[in-house]
Amino acid sequence: MTAPPLYWSTLSELDQDGEYRARVGEEFYPEAKPERFFEVAGDEEKIVSPFSRRTFLKFSAFSALVAAVSGCERPVQKVLPYVAKPEEINYGVANFYASTCRECAAACGLLVKTREGRPIKLEGNPDHPMNRGALCARGQAGVLNLYNPDRLKSPVRAQRKGNLVEASTNGFAKMAEFDKEIGAAIAGTRGRVVLLTPTISGPSNERLIKDFLSVTTNAQHVMYDALETGEERELYNTVFSKPVTPRYRFQNANVVLNLGGDPLGQHVSQSEIQRDWAAKRAPNAEGGMSRVYTFEPVPTLSGINSDYRHAVRPADLFRAGLVIAALVYKQLKASSAANAVVKNADTEKLLGGVDAESLAQETGIALKEYERVAKSLVDAPTRSIVYTKGAAADTADAKNLHLLGILMNAMLGNYQNTIDTIVTTSKQSLGSTAAMQQLVSDMNSGAVEVLIFHGVNPAYTLPKSVGFAQALAKVKLVVSLNLMMDESASLADIAIPAVHGLESWGDAEAQTGVYSMQQPAINPIFGETSADPTFATRAWQESLMAFMVAAGSPVFRRVPSKADIQRLMEDQGTTDTLKLDPKSLQPYNITWYDYIRETWRDQIYARTPFASPTFEAFWTTLVQTGVLDTVGAQSRNGALAAPNINPALMGSIGAPAKSEGLTFVAQPSVVHGDGSSMVNPFLLELPDSVSKVCWDNYASIAPSLAKQLDVEDGEYVNVTVG
Repeated sequence: MTAPPLYWSTLSELDQDGEYRARVGEEFYPEAKPERFFEVAGDEEKIVSPFSRRTFLKFSAFSALVAAVSGCERPVQKVLPYVAKPEEINYGVANFYASTCRECAAACGLLVKTREGRPIKLEGNPDHPMNRGALCARGQAGVLNLYNPDRLKSPVRAQRKGNLVEASTNGFAKMAEFDKEIGAAIAGTRGRVVLLTPTISGPSNERLIKDFLSVTTNAQHVMYDALETGEERELYNTVFSKPVTPRYRFQNANVVLNLGGDPLGQHVSQSEIQRDWAAKRAPNAEGGMSRVYTFEPVPTLSGINSDYRHAVRPADLFRAGLVIAALVYKQLKASSAANAVVKNADTEKLLGGVDAESLAQETGIALKEYERVAKSLVDAPTRSIVYTKGAAADTADAKNLHLLGILMNAMLGNYQNTIDTIVTTSKQSLGSTAAMQQLVSDMNSGAVEVLIFHGVNPAYTLPKSVGFAQALAKVKLVVSLNLMMDESASLADIAIPAVHGLESWGDAEAQTGVYSMQQPAINPIFGETSADPTFATRAWQESLMAFMVAAGSPVFRRVPSKADIQRLMEDQGTTDTLKLDPKSLQPYNITWYDYIRETWRDQIYARTPFASPTFEAFWTTLVQTGVLDTVGAQSRNGALAAPNINPALMGSIGAPAKSEGLTFVAQPSVVHGDGSSMVNPFLLELPDSVSKVCWDNYASIAPSLAKQLDVEDGEYVNVTVG
């Protein structure tokens, strides 16, 4: 029998089975699909192509030749030059604009490359202290979402079933009608008005939502992130007596322990984490190269980049954590480095009696492996991280595991160096699954009469068992402000399309004290400047402002100031106010852009000393650089004061739960996250970081289990949980 190959790409090739031997002579094998996939099958529904692969490639080459020849002809369309070329535009020369990425809640700094006024490439802003020039694949692919032809282009009445009633010949006139209808519903409702969004940060956004909540006494804002449960934030609130989402400083960590966590692949701030991780994994890193231990049930990006990786069942993650915590406690208690948390009686009660050897046997991992991890952690005081945040860790013991991770980090003194809960805490994952479940319950009870949502698609991301669609049917008015007519938008009454992040103004505060500006790099493609009068899109913030104005809110009403009048006179070259248009001297509603400037002038510039002599100079610099760091590099990475921790709350950590049968682990894709990017062709073509699979979803099953289930590689399976 032939020995198995040293390197292989499929299980069939590893086993040298009959299928492999039959296909080994095929062109491009094993990377390509078998030739039978390109041949006529008996079932017409399964026919992929009526000719062989070689014939297909011949036709492809011919088509390419025809395209090349036809490309030499003059284009049929007329290309017209600028009548009055903008001063900043030079033909063939790219312009760059600083902005903020809006593809996820991380809100990384962005550099937008444009040619002739059109964004063509996105990269990270090197001046942003968070991502420092790095940008994930999802962020770089965001430019394709801008040009997506499936974007919703006009306000429509969705009629709850996706039966769209197209807008009138004037899209903005129709939008104004919808504004009045929605405003009247908000003003006249006796029930609750709910705004549902993903994590929202930034001084202008936060102020706008606060103003929205003041419109009616029953207004509520719910933040929901599909892959962020909010449990970590709630537990930190319990232990630290304040709501906080920690910022992990992997660049300061000499030892990292992942217990079901995947910081490289699943952390909300991937670009920042990956950059910091890579800096410390270099052999010449300051303080030495970090050492990484991972315990996980499925391969992750963090796991395959670890020094020691141990495969454990999901139910055994907490057991593995208890073994390590008990060993760490035993070593610290006997040393002079024991802090108040180690000496606390509740810590002794929890970890003093743990039978580490028995628990280690239950996990199937030798005790000496756990001892190696514990020694590494103890030998790196204040310079380690115990990370428990990840989909694999969301088991019946999830709360116990997270609390145990907090306790271990406290015993090791990590909150003084590698885990920031004081200076620059994260504001990138503020959503709560519990709040979302409560919203569904309130909708079912009829308490919610108006629901306005933007940037979320719960009908797709929530399990059907939650019953979001059924609960939505009990809400009197549902308004979508999403970019596309997705699963949730099709269940709305009215859908008013939002613009892409590259088409609008905005701001963000991804981490406490780190602000970034979002500026448009192009006019809205389906806006007022488009050729089609039915097109009408606007920023979701502008829609919210329009609803509030229609509801009778005076919060955006302004009276022209002396400075406004002076500016108007200077623009018209006059010193006589009587020559000004009377309408320009009357009270007016400010725009979203003016609202942002007003917020930054009153809340940031007026309260913080800056070198800029005037607000205009400050604003110009802010827009040009795209970022304002009020913390500073030294504070961001320096030593931290030890936070106040209540060890008594650790008494709520219970015993490991029992688990029988198979356990299903739903592992999010590093590329697609919650699946909202599955319409992006760039990301569909990008292979998964671990499995290298692209274009498709897949189920990973161990070969031994697959044999028991009589499942072969390449077959489709139905997975039922519960």
